[in-house]
Formats: sequence, structure tokens, C-alpha cells
Amino acid sequence: MALDVTTGGTSISRFYTEVMSRGRIELLEELTTEDFVATFPDYPPIEGRRRLRDAIVSYRERFPDLKITVLESITEGERICCRCRVEMTHVAEYEGLAPTGRLLRFEAVDLFHMQGDKIRRRWHLKDKHSILRQIRG
Repeated sequence: MALDVTTGGTSISRFYTEVMSRGRIELLEELTTEDFVATFPDYPPIEGRRRLRDAIVSYRERFPDLKITVLESITEGERICCRCRVEMTHVAEYEGLAPTGRLLRFEAVDLFHMQGDKIRRRWHLKDKHSILRQIRG
């Protein structure tokens, strides 16, 4: 299911398809605010567009075939929540576990706060238990 084309929906869709899945980090200036912040339950926050760029480059080096598909989304004002399916091959160390070459499939939920048509904040939750279960076989 594609995102609704709302003020922020297009930016979110491009963030997933162009930046995360295709590695087009040059689009971050167009899609995110300079003071962007990403928050995760088990990692330190990513603060600022430059640190976001570095984090995406690092993640895509470890998971070069990363693909994110939006399954559903809800928009309320300047907030957008997306449930996604993530697919990626385990080709580099993850959480201290050696690469297995296994294709990993799991779901994630992101809550975005927009500032106009730019992403200002992202809260990311993923099914880490499923990821680790698939890696360990």
C-alpha cells in the first residue's frame, strides 16, 4: 500500500524508497530539517542531518540490499505513523553476530514529526527479536 500523498507523505515515501532503500543520501537536505533527530529504544539518538547521513551510509554498507515497503500509514496533522516490512541480507556483523548471508524479513514502525514537508523527528521501533531469531537460525 502506498502512502497517501499529503504534505509529509511524499517526503516519507521518498525517505524510504530513495534514501534508505536506494542510498540517495543527497536527498536528505530536501527531505529533512537541519536539526533532525532519530530516536531508537536500544541505541543513542541520531542528532542532526550530517549524523543521519553518516548513519545511513554505515547501515547501507552493512546491508546493501536494504528494502523498505510501507504496509500502512496513518496521518494526523504533522505526524505520520508507518508500519513497514524490511528486507535485507545479513552480510556484515550485527549485534556481535557474524554474517550468515541469510535474508532477513521483519516489521518496523516509525513515527515521524514533520515541519512543513520536511521530516523533523523519527521514532523507530523494529522487531529485533525476529531479526536475532532469523540470524541465529
